[in-house]
Amino acid sequence: MAALKMLIISSFLLFAILGVESSVPVLLWGSESLSSLPIPLAGHSVSSNAFQKNYLEKLTPCQNCDKKNLVVFVQDKLSVEDFTHYGHVFEDTEEGGIFHNVKSYMGSHPSLTLSSVHLPADSINQLQKKFETVREVHLPRDDVSSVKPAGSNNLLVVHLPDTHGSGRVENNLKGNDGHISRILKRYSEAGVPYTAMYTARESSKMSTNGAVFAQGRHLLAAKNETGTVVGVKDCMLLYYKKASITLIPAGTKNTESVTTQLVGKPDSSKSECSNTSTANNIMVLTWANQGQNVSDITISMAFNSTKSGYWLITKMLLSYTSQNGSLSGIEMNGKEIFAWKGYSYHCTKVPKIMQNKRSNDTSRAHLVFEGFQIQPIALKKNKFGYANDCIGFFTIPIWSGLVTMLLLIGILSFGMYMMVMINTQDRFDDPKGKTITVTADDSK
Repeated sequence: MAALKMLIISSFLLFAILGVESSVPVLLWGSESLSSLPIPLAGHSVSSNAFQKNYLEKLTPCQNCDKKNLVVFVQDKLSVEDFTHYGHVFEDTEEGGIFHNVKSYMGSHPSLTLSSVHLPADSINQLQKKFETVREVHLPRDDVSSVKPAGSNNLLVVHLPDTHGSGRVENNLKGNDGHISRILKRYSEAGVPYTAMYTARESSKMSTNGAVFAQGRHLLAAKNETGTVVGVKDCMLLYYKKASITLIPAGTKNTESVTTQLVGKPDSSKSECSNTSTANNIMVLTWANQGQNVSDITISMAFNSTKSGYWLITKMLLSYTSQNGSLSGIEMNGKEIFAWKGYSYHCTKVPKIMQNKRSNDTSRAHLVFEGFQIQPIALKKNKFGYANDCIGFFTIPIWSGLVTMLLLIGILSFGMYMMVMINTQDRFDDPKGKTITVTADDSK
C-alpha cells in the first residue's frame, strides 16, 4: 500500500514538472477588438486543444468574417518570470523595462494575456493551411526591411533570435523587443490591420531534470553564470564575478581610500601546480593596466593540504604599482579560505581580505571578491567539487529563530506545568451529614 502511494505521488510530481516546463505565456494584441476571445481564470493553464479551439480558430480567416492578418513572434524560451524580472511590472512609473515596446503595444491596443499555455508553438504550426499567404522570417538571417505587409488573410511567422544561447539573456530579450517594434511599425505605416502574438517554443524556467539535480552546489554548472574563470593546468580553478582592491595612503583615514575594480581576465602563467591530493600549489594572478590609481596588481596564493583532510591558504601576498610607488610582498590574511580535499570554497561576498600587519607609516590595502569560488587541490575533470560555503549552517537569522523558539517553548512549558499543579477540592459539604461550622468570636 505504501509503495502504491509513493508511485501515485511520484507520477503526480512528474506530470507537474513536465507541465511547468512545457507551459509558456502568450501575449495577444492588435488593431482590432479581441472581445471574442475568452479571458482565462487566474492561475489556470490553457491546454493545447483549448488554445487551438478557443483562440487560434477565432484569429483565422473565415467566409463570413472580416479578412485578417496574423503576425506571430516566436522565440526559443519565455516565461512569466522574464516579465516580472526584467519588465518592472510592479512599478507603475516604469515603462516596461526591456519590454518597453511590448508594454506600449499592449497598453495602446486591445490586448489579452495568457499566462500559461501548453506548447502554443505546436498549435501555431497548424495555422498555415488556413491562410492564403504564409511567410516565415528568421532573424537575424533575414532582414526586417524584407517584410512588406500587404493585402489580407496573411500569416507572418517571425522566428526571433535565441535568448538563451549566447550573451546575456537581458540583452537578447531587449533585442527581440526591438525587432517586434520594427516589424509592427511597418504594418502601422502601411495602414494594414493586424493581430500580433508573442510566445515561445518552451519555458525559460530552469529545467528540473536529473542532470540539474546532480549538479548540487557546482557554481559553474549554471549556463547563465557571468564572471571570470581562471583555470591553471587543469589542476586549479578559480571563479569570481567581481574583484576590487582598496588602497589607503599612509597617514590617512579610511575615508580617503581609493577603490579600483579589477577588470579583465588575470594572467596565471606564473602559477605552479600538480593535480594530486597532497600537492602544494601556488596560484599567481596578475592584472595589468588597471587605470591611473593602480596600474598593475599581482596576488600570489600558496595552498597546502593538511593531514586532517583540509586544504587551506598558507600564504597570500599582494603586490601593486600605484601613483605613490610600488609595493610588493604585502602579506594578506586569507586564512578564512579553506575546504575539505575534493571540495571547493565558495562565498557570495568574501569578507575583506586585510593585511596581516598594519602601521600608519605605510599604505594599507584590502581585497574584496564577490561571487567567489576556488579549488586549488584535487580538481577532477576541470570542474568544481561540492562547495564549502562561507555561510555556515547556523547563521544569525537561524540562531535568532532558535532562541525565540526556545523562549516560547519555555513559556509554554511553564504554563502547562502551572496548569497541571492546580488541585481540585477534596472536601465537600454533605447536606445529610453534620454541617461544617466555623466558630467566630464576636465579643470584640
